[in-house]
Amino acid sequence: MNRESAIRSNHLNYLISELNLRFLKDNNVIISNLRKIIPKYYFKYDTLDEEILYTAQKYEADLPSSIEVLRGELCLWKELWKTKSEKADTPKEAYKSAYMFPNIECLLKILCIIPVTTATSERSFSSLKRIKTYLRSTMNQSRLNGLAMLNINKHIKITTEEVLDIFSTKHNRKLQLDI
Repeated sequence: MNRESAIRSNHLNYLISELNLRFLKDNNVIISNLRKIIPKYYFKYDTLDEEILYTAQKYEADLPSSIEVLRGELCLWKELWKTKSEKADTPKEAYKSAYMFPNIECLLKILCIIPVTTATSERSFSSLKRIKTYLRSTMNQSRLNGLAMLNINKHIKITTEEVLDIFSTKHNRKLQLDI
């Protein structure tokens, strides 16, 4: 095998390993099992506590107490939501009611922050490629961060007056900037 095909093979192996890491089969199971803590789905699918406990073992180091305590919390969680007519249907809504259940609260927090896709972060990196061109390669980190935030958050409208007000208060000049 020549040098060029060996390099190509290494790149291909790297790409395959990255795809396997990004799309682990366990991630779908983890998300679907954590989703079962949400009261709307807890009662909708006859959720078994064992499915939730299996997933919680992956986050056992993050939980405030043991899996056995979580087992007890799940029984109380079920009793709490049995009596309510309106069941929370998002992790954020369920989180508001989980203040008495520290392990469930922690798992709901994890469910809220697990990214479903990587599209947002990839979009940010694509923006960064457009911002940091050859001509702008010498800019400092704070300016690059500012330009990246402006590019990513295009929906936020910024007026020239706002920019001038901030600039005039931050930098003392001999000439007074009047608007």
